[in-house]
Amino acid sequence: MTIDTYIEQMIKEKVEAAVREQLQPQPVLSDSIKPIYTDKEIMEMLHIDRKTLKKYRDEGLLGYTHPHDKYFYSHQDLMDFMANKNIRYDAFNIK
Repeated sequence: MTIDTYIEQMIKEKVEAAVREQLQPQPVLSDSIKPIYTDKEIMEMLHIDRKTLKKYRDEGLLGYTHPHDKYFYSHQDLMDFMANKNIRYDAFNIK
């Protein structure tokens, strides 16, 4: 085997390995994808009722998305809410 043939073979193997790696199934949730919570999940985590949740939304304390007839909250919405110094959250069960 000549050096040129050897180099061509090594390059071919490296390219094939890289292609196989790229074709591997990716996990459903990655670091760039944040979980989405429903009203029920937020109420359970914050130990609040629907009226209080609505108050937090109306006052702009808790961010949300409102497609159609449901409210959804991103993990970042929840973390921003928790970081708000005006909210008493010592009793909340947030992980």
